[in-house]
Amino acid sequence: MRLRGVLATAAVMVTVGCADAGHDRADTVDQPAPHGDGQQTSAREVSAAKAKDALLTVTDLPTGWSAKPDTSSSAKGSLDDDGDAQCPKYAAVIRKTAAMDDISAGFVSPSGTDVVEGILPLTEPAARELVTEYSDAVTACQKMTSTTADGVPYELYLTALSFPKLGDDTFALRTTATLSGITINVDLALIRRGGALIFVVQTARGAIDTATTQDVGRRALAKMNAVAP
Repeated sequence: MRLRGVLATAAVMVTVGCADAGHDRADTVDQPAPHGDGQQTSAREVSAAKAKDALLTVTDLPTGWSAKPDTSSSAKGSLDDDGDAQCPKYAAVIRKTAAMDDISAGFVSPSGTDVVEGILPLTEPAARELVTEYSDAVTACQKMTSTTADGVPYELYLTALSFPKLGDDTFALRTTATLSGITINVDLALIRRGGALIFVVQTARGAIDTATTQDVGRRALAKMNAVAP
């Protein structure tokens, strides 16, 4: 799925050096199991079918937005042993999420940035745990050094992002890297409503407008509330 491709790309970037080396090994965690269409869910959880209905379409967005075809690979991506050892919490949570089957859609904003919405229909404890793991990962690892496929080194910065509380839990982070003089910013917002975990990912070259990420997040949550009250 599209969200898997976005996160797998981020995961593969973690190849060397984390600024905070105080964590030697990643925590061992079990992957939450998404609900299938035929599974019974509680009032605090949504089925995969409901999550699909709740996914934003271009008609849910303001004038000027367009849909973006999914050209991502179905490969789930991988991290090498060095990536795990150097930045374990970040590597573990990115790989854990990338391995899940999400429901997702991509768009292009009027300013030209790429925006992806993804939904993971989980149990409520599993969704709550995943939000916590992202928060812990950014606390543990705020700067990494990596290399491009051509062997050019670059620095990757992770920072917790100021973001309004939406749903039951919200956590947002920004990833920033500069390659060949071009700065790439990625906003990632996680919005939990019960067991439904909404991801909003915006990618921009140069300046990024977090208000766009927030607006899409609000619209995504509103549609989820309408489809699965």
